[in-house]
Amino acid sequence: MAVGEYVSVASQRDSEQALIRLEKWELEHEPDEEFDELASICRQRGLSEATARQVVTELHAHDALGAHLDAELGIDPDELTNPWAAAIASSISFTIGALLPVLAVLLPPPEWRIITAFIAVLAALGLTGWLSAKLGKCGGLSCGCSSAVRWRWQ
Repeated sequence: MAVGEYVSVASQRDSEQALIRLEKWELEHEPDEEFDELASICRQRGLSEATARQVVTELHAHDALGAHLDAELGIDPDELTNPWAAAIASSISFTIGALLPVLAVLLPPPEWRIITAFIAVLAALGLTGWLSAKLGKCGGLSCGCSSAVRWRWQ
């Protein structure tokens, strides 16, 4: 699980870095087009032409690359995805997530193992959904449980 997460996030980071290199190239070789592009984004956000050009002028004076990466791509070059952090988090999550069903099989007497494991898995799904709903500010138990069940059987 952790290796898959590492590969996935490393690929995402590579894509982010490629987009940063492209944006740097465009700023170096096509500065007028990039200026106009950022001014257009500012106008789409409700600024007048004059204000948009003034904003872009000030942003370019401060951090042109950062302004373009944020406005055009939603990338913060100081906070790129970290494949190691994702792999470690995945490994810990997988281990903790497996703990409840494993204990449900190992601890009860043999005749209770299947039903105990079934209940433990449902409880773990419900807990995971509830926690996801809380962290995502989705709602209460019903939102969390339905999210967990839908995710599990997609």
